[in-house]
Amino acid sequence: MIDEVTRSIRSQIYERVSSPLMGAFIINWSIWNYRFWLVIFSALDPREKTSFIDYNLYSNACDVWGRGIVFPVISTFAYIYGYPLLVKPVFIYLRNRQRELKEIRQQIDDETVLTKEEARAVWTSAQALLAERELEIEKLTRQLQNTKGNYELPNSEDADSTEKPDRPFPAAKLSDLELSVLQAVASAPDYAFTETQLINKFGGDRLQVRTALDWLLECKFVSEQYSQAAMDQSFAPLPLGRKYVSRALQP
Repeated sequence: MIDEVTRSIRSQIYERVSSPLMGAFIINWSIWNYRFWLVIFSALDPREKTSFIDYNLYSNACDVWGRGIVFPVISTFAYIYGYPLLVKPVFIYLRNRQRELKEIRQQIDDETVLTKEEARAVWTSAQALLAERELEIEKLTRQLQNTKGNYELPNSEDADSTEKPDRPFPAAKLSDLELSVLQAVASAPDYAFTETQLINKFGGDRLQVRTALDWLLECKFVSEQYSQAAMDQSFAPLPLGRKYVSRALQP
């Protein structure tokens, strides 16, 4: 019970002392009444301290109310409301100077030529990242091949299926994303779609779209070539891919 009361009292005292108003008032009161603290911490006898405070520091009502309450209160509100007004333009000025210095440093960094060691480090990092992405693509490709291993993949002879209508249609099955990519390529002129355009068209996931394109290339449903104008890989449907789309759209 006593511990709870003690903790409650400490909590209340801490809240009062830690408030901005009370803290500022204590500081200002101490400044206005610094002689009071000098007497308190002096080597005088307690009776002499009391007498000195009563007859020298606070000998009249003006001293008691002025230095004791009025002047510290005025200084406290002046500090709370006046100090931010004085500091604000200083902080704004310093902030602007810091931003200008940052822009100058950035400009210097942009104009600075990389050393051979720095260029080698950047190249090594880029190659490591590229190798990591290629491993992810290869892993997903193997997973797709494992899941579709039960289906018969079309061979190169099936690519000419339009000239041999008696040949059975290949049993390769496509996922929703692969079928959507094939339909988009088949509905456009040859090599009209680039890899970047297909990635943007189907959600922006480069890895999934690239995996779907690799599967379509392996199934001989589309062909791929590099477009100098777009500086990217472009795709066109093959006869087998058009036939698959037409069969898929049939009810």
